[in-house]
Amino acid sequence: MKPSGHLLSMANLASIYMNLGRLNEAEELLVQVMETMIRVLGQEHPDTLAIMDKVAFIYNSQGQWKGS
Repeated sequence: MKPSGHLLSMANLASIYMNLGRLNEAEELLVQVMETMIRVLGQEHPDTLAIMDKVAFIYNSQGQWKGS
């Protein structure tokens, strides 16, 4: 199963925001996409993992990453 066009559009817009340095807006979109992908595709799906990686990148860039 592939993510819907709507989710892909949201993820693409978030990437544009990231490139523009608008990390708060990118984070908001990516978290929505990630939560939906987890629900629809599962946590282990490659597309979900790719979005999770982008969310982690944003958290790290904003100093929000706490690690374990």
